[in-house]
Amino acid sequence: MNRSTRSYATVVSVCLLVSMLMVAALPVKGADVIKMELGVNSWGNAVIQAIRDGVARFEAIRPGVEVGVNVVSGDSLLVRVAGGAPPDVAAVGMTFLGGYVETGVVIPLDSFIDKDLREQIIPAMWINFTWQGSIWGVPGLEHGPRLGMIWNTDHLADAGLSLKEDEVMTWREFFDYVDKLTRLDAAGSVLRIGYDPKNGQNTRLFTIAPSWGAEDYFPMGGIPRINHPNVVEMLQYTAERIYRRYPGYTGSTGWYEIAAGRVTAAVLGAYAQGEIHSRNRDIPIAVTWLPHNHRRRIQQVNGWSLAIPSGAPNPQLSFELIKFLVTDTETGMAIYRDSGFMGSTREFYQRLGRTEHQPVPRWFVTSLAEADHIDAPKPDPFRARSDTLFASARDQVFAGKGAAQALLDEAQRVLESEMKEAGRQ
Repeated sequence: MNRSTRSYATVVSVCLLVSMLMVAALPVKGADVIKMELGVNSWGNAVIQAIRDGVARFEAIRPGVEVGVNVVSGDSLLVRVAGGAPPDVAAVGMTFLGGYVETGVVIPLDSFIDKDLREQIIPAMWINFTWQGSIWGVPGLEHGPRLGMIWNTDHLADAGLSLKEDEVMTWREFFDYVDKLTRLDAAGSVLRIGYDPKNGQNTRLFTIAPSWGAEDYFPMGGIPRINHPNVVEMLQYTAERIYRRYPGYTGSTGWYEIAAGRVTAAVLGAYAQGEIHSRNRDIPIAVTWLPHNHRRRIQQVNGWSLAIPSGAPNPQLSFELIKFLVTDTETGMAIYRDSGFMGSTREFYQRLGRTEHQPVPRWFVTSLAEADHIDAPKPDPFRARSDTLFASARDQVFAGKGAAQALLDEAQRVLESEMKEAGRQ
């Protein structure tokens, strides 16, 4: 029994009583009405209302079906499935999906996915939810392009710098900008940093690796290479250009320090403009491609899917709901207007391309067509563990407690040992 299976068994044994009590509160089939439940992530009231409006359109074309929309966390989904009372459809993120597959939480969708749906969705996005040769979730609701370098343009103007939105800097050129954007007080302490490696997606392994030429560090079904040479280079070089150059600077783990004006540039996704402006409406921002030492334009797709939990009473009807919500452009546009989240279908991007004229979101809309490479992370159950091991090594390197090569080699050794224990060679 591997570690994920043991964890799942523990959930089953501990939570059966809880799940039995929940059954009484769940919708049941009546004589004339089929009641369903859609479990969603805690995206906030505006996004959930947009989903409810989409559900209402589904109900209008599916008389006799009523769908309740509820927030269902990952832990509660495990409990519900273990207790035999799952929602009919559940929103599942890429990071969690592989583990859910191996512990039987969701069912494969290959038999439901027709040629029409397969062709409507941007091809790379299917990879995010493909594992063990099957598709387990349909991308949508919060998906889309995840990589862009967001800049505070007031800081750039203050430093006498400009950007060329279609040009790709090398990482050396980028860090030269960082030095010019950083401001120190009289004692040499950092008042403002051009780039804080701990913010946003800046040094999150699976998002930053592709822009350093390590697109192949996590092969499908294979052993990831936390100590990939390009990852080692990324970590050591970043430490030297920030933490060694500005002694005493420790950085911040907050994702949106850029909104506070304390950071000039951060790696963020299509959601960035809405997230930043929800915190500070007055900060002007621009977006460019991430740096790349060979000047390649790299984009990444990643996000959430709609899946069918094991034990759902009517999988075919569940899939009808999934297909409708993912392909209903009105739902996608409403979610986009409220949050900046993007959808997964070609039609959605075509419509957004015709109607979105603001430069930052428009850059993300067009980036999928203009990228030299679209990275699509796979839902390997060990992805989260590899990110955690990398983050631990990263923080030690940034703190000056060791060199990147040695620390990443040790992280790799631990990962391979754990994977072998779980039956992965």
